[in-house]
Parts: sequence; structure tokens; C-alpha cells
Amino acid sequence: MLFAEHELALGAKQGDGVSLRHHLESIERQTGVKPEQLESLPFPETLEFNWLDFLELNRARTSNGYTANPISYTELDAWNRLTNKNITAQEINIIKQLDDVFLNHYQQQAAKK
Repeated sequence: MLFAEHELALGAKQGDGVSLRHHLESIERQTGVKPEQLESLPFPETLEFNWLDFLELNRARTSNGYTANPISYTELDAWNRLTNKNITAQEINIIKQLDDVFLNHYQQQAAKK
């Protein structure tokens, strides 16, 4: 979950609509010094497919007009059947945990605006 939090923070749009990652990479190009925030957390290789599955589901996320909706079990079921992934209950649990991290991040970003 720490990896997910780190990646979401780097992808967060700043006041100018550009991601934090983009700003930090620009600083690195200009100074030749890599900002500490760009240091990657170790990617949990055993969870690579869960992270990629979450990103795929996240792209199809719905909204209620005010905020992002959680990924529902219905959406997970439909996605699972359409993609023939045959994910397990444990993998669903991991995706739901990643979804919680995303929703927390999303709400924090919305509160800053």
C-alpha cells in the first residue's frame, strides 16, 4: 500500500494541472540532482498483477458528480468475466485495499482545492 500511496502522490495534479512527478523530473533535468521524492519505493513484484489490474479498473471508475465512486463488487465481477482473469478472493481484497488508498488520496486532493 505504501507503493500505491507514493505513486498516487507523484501522479497528483498540482495547481497548474501538471503532476508532481513532472515537476520533480523537470527539477532533476535542470539541476542534475534527483529530488528525494522521485526515489522509487521498491515495487512489490509479487503484487504486480494486482497493481496492473487495479490501474485497469481505476481507468473505468465512475463518479457521482461530486467524488469518485469506489470500485464495486459488481464492477469487479463484470471486469473479471470480461477479461477472463479468474481473480481470487485474496486478489479482490488487495484490489479493494488499493481502491481505499486511491479514494483516500482523491479525497485529500479534493480537500486541498
